[in-house]
Amino acid sequence: MTKLIRTKAGGSLYNQIAEEQATVQLPPSAILKLQDQCNSGQTIDEIRKILPPGYLATKRKVADLKSKYKLEFEAIMQPQRTPTGYRIEPARLVECLRFLYCWLPKEQGWHLYGDGRKYGKKDTVMMAISNVNNEQKLNGVKFQNPKEMWPVHVFHHKDSRRNLELNIGDGHGGPGYLNEWIKDSQNLGHQVFLGADSKFLDAVADPELSPLSQDKWNLWMQCSASQKGKVDPSTGLRTDLFPSPLPKSLLPALTGDHILMCISHGFTRVAENLIMKFVWTCLDLESRYGRERRNAALAHLAANMNSRDVRGGHFELPIDPKGHLGDLSLNKSQAYTILAPSEDFKDKHYNHILDNL
Repeated sequence: MTKLIRTKAGGSLYNQIAEEQATVQLPPSAILKLQDQCNSGQTIDEIRKILPPGYLATKRKVADLKSKYKLEFEAIMQPQRTPTGYRIEPARLVECLRFLYCWLPKEQGWHLYGDGRKYGKKDTVMMAISNVNNEQKLNGVKFQNPKEMWPVHVFHHKDSRRNLELNIGDGHGGPGYLNEWIKDSQNLGHQVFLGADSKFLDAVADPELSPLSQDKWNLWMQCSASQKGKVDPSTGLRTDLFPSPLPKSLLPALTGDHILMCISHGFTRVAENLIMKFVWTCLDLESRYGRERRNAALAHLAANMNSRDVRGGHFELPIDPKGHLGDLSLNKSQAYTILAPSEDFKDKHYNHILDNL
């Protein structure tokens, strides 16, 4: 019964009683030290010093298990060094995933995902695969769940064309191991799709594609004025108008209709641009109504976002003390939270993002 009774703190009465009567308990000072000063390995070592002997497996047993897993990983996944990172054999990974997703049909659809990101303040690129068969939805697997994205390649530095050539290409501008895996998959009757943000797709498709190029013809569906509005009549996609295959692509086995912009990235970039347009509108108020009105509008904009707990309620507009604008960078969750309609929040009432502006 105590597990069903909720306390004022939100937990169960059972947990509260167990915590109060525990014979072994880490003191708050030790927990604070572990949170602030220790990585995962150091945390376990510190806990060993505090807990009585026998509560945790010995270091030797843990090391033996780690060595066992490492040998199995190397034998099955065949990791290999690339110029700036490491990769595994994607075909081996797919073979293992067929045991995990045992309900998959003979013809499968695989989503190849790539993104540049920061790990420990260092630029890195991660490439992963996930399955997009309809059977996944029927078995409770979510396509966008990070736990269902299986890394095949991680390498340092930005997702530039040159870095991609060195790691997923042949190092000289041509295709490499990933393109071979895609062709092998297609020969088996599978479909492979590439999904990423605009920068990544441009770098893979053609070194000359860029939103800053003269005609702005890139994979984020930007084009010159003469081509504006043109889409494939059967699919409605701009990418289907691209030459098939893309002649300078690092993955020429993929045609335009199998190269897809990540909607989450697109939505996030739209949110960033809209917020910066609101900021510019607020800054323009100074010339007409004075600095006090401008500062009040900017404060209301930031307050409306912080009321939705964006960045833990500590969101700040990218404006330095001299009034110069910087770059705004949001993640997907922050973008959805900022632009969500007020009525979407069922537990609380939040003001519209432009209230008092």
